[in-house]
Amino acid sequence: MQNSIARKVTLGVGVIVFGATVAMFTTYFVSTTATNSIQESQELSQSMLSAAAGMEVSTIAGGLQVFKYLETGDPHFRQTYQRQSDQFLQQYSRFQSLAHLREWQDAGRAIANDQKGLDQISLDLMSRHDQRQAEVLSAYKSLRQLDTLLRPSRFGSTPGSPAQVIAEKSRASLAEISLWLGDFLYSGQNGDRIAAQLAEMRSLINARGKLPLEEADNRVFAELQRTFESFSTSMNQLLQSSNATRASMAKMLELQQQITSTIATRIRPTLTRYSEDTRNRMDTQMIRVLLVAGGMSLVLSLLAVLAGRYVRRSIVDPIQQLATGADAVAAGNLDHRVVIDTGDEYSALAKNFNHMVDQLQGTTVSKTLHEEQETQLRTLLDGVHDYAIFSVDDQGFVTKWNQASARILGYEAEDMQGVSFARIFKDVQYSRVARDQGMLAIASTGRFESDTILLRKNGDEFEANVVVTPLSTGDGGIKGYSVVVRDITERMKAERHIEQLATKDTLTGLSNRSMLMEQMNTAIARALRSQNQLVLMFIDLDHFKAVNDTLGHAAGDELLRECAKRLTECVREVDIVARLGGDEFVVLLTDVTDTAIVAPIADRMLKLLTTPYHLHGHDAQTSASIGICFYPADGNDVTALMKNADIAMYHAKELNRNNYQFYAEEMNQRMMRRLQLERELRAAVQNNEFILHYQPQVIVATGEIRGAESLLRWQHPTEGLLSPTGFISVAEETGLILPMGEWILNEACRTIKAWRAKGVGIPYVVVNVSAAQLGEGLVTSVRQALVTHEIEPAWLMLEITETMLMERVEEAISILRRIRELGIRIAMDDFGTGYSSLSVLQRLPLDTLKIDRSFVIAIDDEVNNSRAVAIIGAIIAIAKELNLSVVAEGVDSTTQLAFLRTLNCDTYQGYLYSKPIDAATLEKRFAAPVKSVLEDEDGHAITMTTRVTMEISVDAQ
Repeated sequence: MQNSIARKVTLGVGVIVFGATVAMFTTYFVSTTATNSIQESQELSQSMLSAAAGMEVSTIAGGLQVFKYLETGDPHFRQTYQRQSDQFLQQYSRFQSLAHLREWQDAGRAIANDQKGLDQISLDLMSRHDQRQAEVLSAYKSLRQLDTLLRPSRFGSTPGSPAQVIAEKSRASLAEISLWLGDFLYSGQNGDRIAAQLAEMRSLINARGKLPLEEADNRVFAELQRTFESFSTSMNQLLQSSNATRASMAKMLELQQQITSTIATRIRPTLTRYSEDTRNRMDTQMIRVLLVAGGMSLVLSLLAVLAGRYVRRSIVDPIQQLATGADAVAAGNLDHRVVIDTGDEYSALAKNFNHMVDQLQGTTVSKTLHEEQETQLRTLLDGVHDYAIFSVDDQGFVTKWNQASARILGYEAEDMQGVSFARIFKDVQYSRVARDQGMLAIASTGRFESDTILLRKNGDEFEANVVVTPLSTGDGGIKGYSVVVRDITERMKAERHIEQLATKDTLTGLSNRSMLMEQMNTAIARALRSQNQLVLMFIDLDHFKAVNDTLGHAAGDELLRECAKRLTECVREVDIVARLGGDEFVVLLTDVTDTAIVAPIADRMLKLLTTPYHLHGHDAQTSASIGICFYPADGNDVTALMKNADIAMYHAKELNRNNYQFYAEEMNQRMMRRLQLERELRAAVQNNEFILHYQPQVIVATGEIRGAESLLRWQHPTEGLLSPTGFISVAEETGLILPMGEWILNEACRTIKAWRAKGVGIPYVVVNVSAAQLGEGLVTSVRQALVTHEIEPAWLMLEITETMLMERVEEAISILRRIRELGIRIAMDDFGTGYSSLSVLQRLPLDTLKIDRSFVIAIDDEVNNSRAVAIIGAIIAIAKELNLSVVAEGVDSTTQLAFLRTLNCDTYQGYLYSKPIDAATLEKRFAAPVKSVLEDEDGHAITMTTRVTMEISVDAQ
């Protein structure tokens, strides 16, 4: 521009020098050139003023747009302001006429009034920005604390426990909040999702009050709840302030539109009108120049020179300053300002230019704030350790990621750029299906979520939860996707473990009771449709408790696992094997068309189950009792089948075990009688329908009463007096033996005290103890009875059977020793019928051995009594060596008593002396003179038979 004007001015001066002959032409040429130059300068000035005005307003709009984008990130605002700025520039680029500065300034004042409103809102937003930064930092700090508190290592309980499950679900909600918080800071959206996740976390944390948690876990949850309330408060404040900010944004947009409208309605007409006035003035001026050109050529030449200098000073130099300022700003120097003091339009242009640079500086500050927020967001996302959060472009290649992404997916941080999202799927085909499903889900709900198997870089597989949400462009399109990947391997293991606990037996891996019920219902429905039969087999191991007590619980568990394997080998894959608990198993044979297969299967089961087991270095053997019933013959639902199979199994136990029995109606009748007996027995305990009878124990040598054994009787309301034989087994099976045994002990002690008060000198009373009573509670009960009834320990003797002792040897020894320490004597009943060894006998804290009645009864068999003679003699000899007294029970004849006296047996009891009698009758019997039972009614001595005497002589030799 500068060179063009100078060249034209110099050409005009040269033409004047060449002569007056061409003065007319020169004058016309110079005048036209000068006029064009001035007009061109004016047009340039006007264009730059228009451009400056456009730059000013667009810069304001752009600066506000950047600030508002930082505050809300709303694509709608960004799109609207960009469109307005583009339209403004296009509109003013068409204005080629110089505007009236004064009218323009009037319009500017109107704009300034609205601008003040914008400035006030901007200041308000800046204040809210600072407040919001504090709220974001507060929320971030609480979030980091929650993430630390929810680490699995903070809880002392095992995986899958209530505390671990609550923590895992809370960490999942926290990750969702982290994801939506990032989106909320940029777009202002998904605030409702954050609020929903906060509510879910609160309910999870509050739920721990209903669960039995360990003390350490309770302390962690207390701290967790305090931190969560702080985090919830910060998040709610952030949500509220963001809503207020969006309202201010809307008001700012409205004022900005008013400013744009003012420019369009007030400045454009002025520019158009002034352009027309200028054109008319220029036409008039050209006519005048032509009229006086001939006479004024020399003057015009001089004016041309002056005009050239004027153009350079007043137009070219200011433009050069503006160009220099533009170069400085382009180079990044935002402190550069243009100074033009000509007082004309160029001064206004310089002022607008400087104002534009001021706005650019404000925009740079906003950019810095944006970078600070982006840094905070990066720190926030990198602080989430358990979630891979990254973005991909519309082709599925990674563009941005947090630190956890590289760690979880097994990449180095610098290798994440450009990784294909489809590459991390284990199944390539599934990745395509997931892509199609994801597109449909995103189109309908705005997000896609799925649990799948992913691959790390080294090929390791892991179970993951994947959440995909779209990233929108300004015009509503999709430029990529945000992806959140969570490693849920441990969670899935815990869920499978919980599911297994709910449906599988933890020891054997078989179906448990609840799962069996479901499987049976399904099998019954299928059998009903196919008209086939089902076979239910109820299996109970025989003498399992003995294995558990002698070899330990670990060996017992191993035995159960081995039994489960052997039962599974006996059936088909379509059949069902389950463990109900303890040593009870159930086998369901499905789709049975021929019932002839059942017996061979049961035989095979018995054979396999009785095969010896090798358990922890010991050999063991067991057997089984099996009850069998059929569907639909023996029941048409689960309850009936289970009941009838159980009845058949109990019948097998009654028949000496190690056999199988098919259900029959008479079994059910017998079971109904047993249930009736159980109900009556329970009523008897409540109504105190029991009494004690006593059978004296008599010294063999003198016939004096040494003691008395207490024997339970039931005074039945309708059936009269019942002995224990008919009901004691039911009492033991149902647990009623415990309150009954407690009553027997106290009633015997009460009787002892009453006898002592009356002077009845029976030295002691024997109380029988059931196997179910042999535990820690027995020691406490005996001690309490002694204190309550104020009797001496020596007045009481406890009696326990040999079989019961052998089932729980070590526990029995421990309990009996503690009772013996109280001063209570201990007797072993039914000696010789069990499996006790001499070593065990030596360890037991015994005082008395009782010879079982089966050996005593055999004495009367004069042909086959030799074996009984040998056994009784051996028992007495062993007892003497161990310093134990001997009691022979069941002595009903004088022959039996004479034999016992010959072998120096200490004491006997039986019908020969007395049947069991009540306490009052025994008192009378004790007060009567003692009569020897070895004399007949005439007073003659009764001796043993010759055969017995001979056998004794032979044995002695």
